[in-house]
Amino acid sequence: MSDKQIFQVPAVIISDKSMAHGSRRFTLETQENVPPELLNRLITLEGKVGWFSFAVKQIEAVDMLNLPEIDNSKYDKGKTPASRLRSVIWLVHKEKGGKEKDFPSYYDKAMESLIVQVKGMLE
Repeated sequence: MSDKQIFQVPAVIISDKSMAHGSRRFTLETQENVPPELLNRLITLEGKVGWFSFAVKQIEAVDMLNLPEIDNSKYDKGKTPASRLRSVIWLVHKEKGGKEKDFPSYYDKAMESLIVQVKGMLE
């Protein structure tokens, strides 16, 4: 599938949440009986930046004309430093035999330890 191909999957917006920097997180639920090839195409786009279009009718090609370019510069750098740190803390937790359900408290303790360590550099 090329980056230019557009496809539609019938879905319902289940919820939305305000995120940092004014962005929003939408939770979508696809309708029943979506063909597997469409679901597979959607899954392969996870983590990619693109246009989200929603209409209560089928979107026609003319509706997609003259969309502005997307600024991918902040997404092209991979994970944020905070996200990378969280991933590393998860790997340490997992390597020590930690369970997924215990990770939030492990993460909080690890972050507090790092904060104390960095604060120590101020003294």
